[in-house]
Amino acid sequence: PGLGWPPGAAVAELHVHSPRLVGLNARSPLAAYRACTRSLRDVAAALRDDPGFADVAGVVAITLFHGPLAQQGFQVLPLPPLRARLYSLGFRLMRRVYGTGVPTSQPEPRLAWMERAAFLARHG
Repeated sequence: PGLGWPPGAAVAELHVHSPRLVGLNARSPLAAYRACTRSLRDVAAALRDDPGFADVAGVVAITLFHGPLAQQGFQVLPLPPLRARLYSLGFRLMRRVYGTGVPTSQPEPRLAWMERAAFLARHG
């Protein structure tokens, strides 16, 4: 509920917690922000140009990096408490696997989303 498309609609999911972005964020949040911005342009190009993504209604991410995504025009919603704790545990585990001990500035993951038309207008 509260998203800009009907239940069951096709969406593109951003995987913001890659080893590259997590490592960049540990060294330089500005470099990570710039890399994320470039990636959003790449996603927009795929949504715009690839016929396989023609029916995608929007873009979503469950992430600790919801602040930068909000600055990029995403709407941000809290997750249900149990789901937030589960994702938080998973993200802490990923950070250890990626070898970064620097804690994130956002302790609670959130759902970031944007409708397709708004995403393409802003990033594509």
